[in-house]
Amino acid sequence: MLVQKLEVKIIDVSTAFLYVDLEEDIYMKCEEVHGEDEALHLLHAIYGLVQAARRFYLKFIEKLKKIGCKGGYPDPCLMCRRNENWICFIAIWVDDSLLVGHGKAIQETINDLENEGFDLKLDGSLDDYLSCEISLDRKKNVGWIHQPHLITKLNKTFGEHIKNLQVYKTPGTPGLGTLCNPKTVVDPDKHKIYRRDVDMLLYLVKHIRQDIANAVRELSKALDCPSPAAKFVLDTKNLAIKVASTDLINNEWDVVAFGGDKETRISFADFIVYLKGVPISWRSRGRSQLLYQAVTLNM
Repeated sequence: MLVQKLEVKIIDVSTAFLYVDLEEDIYMKCEEVHGEDEALHLLHAIYGLVQAARRFYLKFIEKLKKIGCKGGYPDPCLMCRRNENWICFIAIWVDDSLLVGHGKAIQETINDLENEGFDLKLDGSLDDYLSCEISLDRKKNVGWIHQPHLITKLNKTFGEHIKNLQVYKTPGTPGLGTLCNPKTVVDPDKHKIYRRDVDMLLYLVKHIRQDIANAVRELSKALDCPSPAAKFVLDTKNLAIKVASTDLINNEWDVVAFGGDKETRISFADFIVYLKGVPISWRSRGRSQLLYQAVTLNM
């Protein structure tokens, strides 16, 4: 977006689930309109049906392919439409889609979708997309991705527990693992708060905070005996992921990847993948978790 000077728009499909047909015969009781022995036979999906989101996705993908979009592998929610003059990427999230590309390509894609019968609401701002805040400085070719809603919730939930603690610049303690004593009796209320803390931090790791991935992995090992190390992670709440390309001239798309546990003697996998200096994928997971996932997938 910043390197190629691309534009961005967010589109929202109004009453999205009402556009799709159903594969199954589904009947719905409506006693206020019909008698006890009568029911409605649904011809289209409605909000509340388990099938609605999937059926809309299939319908939307079908229309995107019809207007010339390609993709879906390896990410089924990322499509691309291009010709020799312009390009448009479509990132799909249920009925909200993010369009990134040349202005003409975005406008043609919107026009074609509307011609296919979709009623679209347009938003040209990235201030708030899927609970993430994206700030761009096009003059300096830099951007920041933040999750202000989740940070506010973290402050509201845990602020009282860390407000008088020392502020730390790093999310973990170098050379020190999780401080956990299985024999320690933990107050039930504090135990519940700790589990909620780790659960919410996992969402930060997933979207914007690769720097706390390893620290949260350590914290997740102490769910049965809360660790005081959680405060190190909470005290980095004002940080965001910076999106700034290290190469604005060279057209090559360089990909760089960086990849035992002293307490359990089980190794773990850490990696961060950078594309033109911007982190695009990361993970910190114990080897036992990876093996369990492989076993369950092969069953």
